[in-house]
Amino acid sequence: TQLRLRVANVNETAKEAALVELYRMGQLSHGELAASLGMSRDETNGLLQSHGVTEDLLTVAEFDKQAASLRKLLAR
Repeated sequence: TQLRLRVANVNETAKEAALVELYRMGQLSHGELAASLGMSRDETNGLLQSHGVTEDLLTVAEFDKQAASLRKLLAR
């Protein structure tokens, strides 16, 4: 089929996509994802980036709020 011509290993690609989605939904830890795919932590990070999955980072507003709280504590 056309798909098999474009994707070398459809089964492996589908498995990877399903596991990444489970990770995205919080149903797999990073370690579980890495083990399931037989990858190192760095390889798994690269895979997640290629799928557009990034670690949860603070928003600017959350960062500003935490910085303001820290400034108050240090001013005491």
